[in-house]
Formats: sequence, structure tokens, C-alpha cells
Amino acid sequence: FKSLNLNLEICAVGCCGMAGNYGHEKENINNSKDIFELSWKPIFDSILDHSKIMATGFSCREQIKRQLNIETPHPIQILNSLL
Repeated sequence: FKSLNLNLEICAVGCCGMAGNYGHEKENINNSKDIFELSWKPIFDSILDHSKIMATGFSCREQIKRQLNIETPHPIQILNSLL
């Protein structure tokens, strides 16, 4: 990002609550949602333009889609679109 003169702010977040299969397991769905709301949801609430948010983890991107119905790209997808 720096070599393309793009500013990148890294947000400190904890676990998204998905953790691989954990968030998909029926007995963990509510806990998974609660974990997401503790750490990731406040980031989305504080950033008005959600198209500016990226996530590296597959499970994290799936959790964002599941909880907020927002498609969040991997940083490589963004870089690829700029080249």
C-alpha cells in the first residue's frame, strides 16, 4: 500500500467470533455473534464508508458477511484492482 502511495490504517480488533468452524456450529452461533459485536462491530459502526474496510482472514470476512451483510475484500483484492 505504501509503495502505491496509499494510506493504510490498521485497526486493533480481537477475534471475529467465527474461528473456522466454531461460528457455524449451531451451539456456538449466539456466542459467535456476541464475540463479533464486542470487537469487530464497533469498528464498522465507527467507519461510515464500509468500502474502505479490508480483512485478511477468510473466516473474518465470512463473519462480517454473516453479521452485517457486507462483502469485505482481502487486501490483495484491493491491490489487484489497482494494478
